Amino acid sequence: MGVEMGVGGLQLSRDTIAGSRQARFALGVFAGYSPFRWLRVGFNASGWLIEPSGDFDDSSKGVRVSNDFCQFELFPFKKIALFTNLQWGRSQYTNMHVDGYQAIGTGTKVGLGYEYRIGNHGWLSLVMNYGFGSFKDVNNFVISVNNQHFDAFEVMVGLTYN
Repeated sequence: MGVEMGVGGLQLSRDTIAGSRQARFALGVFAGYSPFRWLRVGFNASGWLIEPSGDFDDSSKGVRVSNDFCQFELFPFKKIALFTNLQWGRSQYTNMHVDGYQAIGTGTKVGLGYEYRIGNHGWLSLVMNYGFGSFKDVNNFVISVNNQHFDAFEVMVGLTYN
């Protein structure tokens, strides 16, 4: 069980419009189980806050991408706490503006990390991930969005208790 936070360079694109990559705050919580010394299996709920809510006149406010992923961390070395991070699951784009919309799809993250032991039950980790995914098309009376997808590079610092 733990929490991770950091910064992600997120790029949202749709149709034929490529969005610009911008640094965004990233936050996640996770829980899991280690059936073997070299494997940790669990659940990770994370996301990138694009713009905080509050200004209903600006459609770019209140936007986020969130993820609900199955997580697999593989520790290939016995004496070095280096690991690979593999995540896959559901991603959701949310725009809380009055004319906003939600789109659900799938996403993946792959990365490398290192853990440092703190006391008897704690770990401090540094993880670098690359994430990507796509969302289903949105077609309603207000908006039509096709081929919406994202990719992100992120650096996260995590604190785990076991």
